[in-house]
Amino acid sequence: MPAALLLLCAVACLAVAHLALFESWWPGQRPGQGPRGSAEELPGSVAGLKARNAQLVREVGELKSKLATAGSPNPTMRGSSSNGRTKPRTRERADTKTGVSHGGAARRSAPDEAPRAPTPTPTTEPYLKSGAQLYDALYRIGYHNGTRHHAGFLLRALDKMRKDFGFERGSSVLDVGCSHGGAVRELWRAGWLANGVDVSQYAILAANRELAAAAANRKKLVPRCAVQPCFQTSPAGRLPFASASFDFALSSDVLEHVEEAAIPRAVGEIARVVRRFALLKISNRGESGSKELSALKNGSGASLLPKQLHATIRGPDFWLDHLEAAGLYVHSMLEQEDLKYAKGLPWECCSYVVRPARATDGAADEYGVRVHAGRYRANMSRASWFRNANRCVLFGRAQC
Repeated sequence: MPAALLLLCAVACLAVAHLALFESWWPGQRPGQGPRGSAEELPGSVAGLKARNAQLVREVGELKSKLATAGSPNPTMRGSSSNGRTKPRTRERADTKTGVSHGGAARRSAPDEAPRAPTPTPTTEPYLKSGAQLYDALYRIGYHNGTRHHAGFLLRALDKMRKDFGFERGSSVLDVGCSHGGAVRELWRAGWLANGVDVSQYAILAANRELAAAAANRKKLVPRCAVQPCFQTSPAGRLPFASASFDFALSSDVLEHVEEAAIPRAVGEIARVVRRFALLKISNRGESGSKELSALKNGSGASLLPKQLHATIRGPDFWLDHLEAAGLYVHSMLEQEDLKYAKGLPWECCSYVVRPARATDGAADEYGVRVHAGRYRANMSRASWFRNANRCVLFGRAQC
């Protein structure tokens, strides 16, 4: 009995102690409520862990937003918009594939807003090495001012061909690389119908000024154009005429200014528009004596300029091969016809008279044109002037 009573007393004491300890930890606890009145502050509960995790997520998000705002100079920073909402980055990745760098979020242009061209730099835009930009720059500061033309030798050969073949005075001629139009005006005076094209718009402006002056004084010179307008801006590789538009094509000291990679297209266009003959004077030496080029080199864009103006320095075999590939076959070379001239003026080389294989002027058919060209080249290749010309020899020194 005393032992049972003692055991009962011990159980009661333990119950009281447990209740006292419970009240000391969680005073005022009610059913369904966590310690200190909130389930979020109970370290060991699942609900508390979830609440703490959510709070950390919110704090991290706020920290990221503050860092992004501090690192961006304007609201349109990468990946964000002015209203604070995150923009999708798929647009920026798509533009990256086009090779255009936006330097941030993709910028949508207005429907009528013209796209902005990239600023030219010496490493990405060597646009003055050749072509229209280079010759526009040269003509703006006086290139070929005071020069009538360089085609005197070809004009005399053309006049001789007219007599030899009986061509009519009204035959048409296209001058490819006409500059200020001096050779075209000379052709008008001789009774030809003539047009001119040049890669530089400033050269064509000068040619049109001369044309306006001629129209104002018809007694001095009557313009005789085969196609209107008489002068047009155009590169040799993209002539603005229908096929077989002209009886003759003329080009003096022009094709050597064309980059070698563009030669096939240029001679192909000449072959396309000519019906009977093309007379071409193509230099096989370098040219660095242009005072206009020297003046440009003294400016800020010197690194964009070529060392000299002749982009393709090659001998006759190179040009004859390209001409034949375009369908133009050699009829004669003026140096071969006048060996004394060829020996005395090596810097004038070389002048080509070529014709399309389809020529039907009554003197030769397609087969005859090809056979004549083969024999003429074989005979010419044995001449010393031709061998020197293929090495681009100028005063004893080879240039190609």
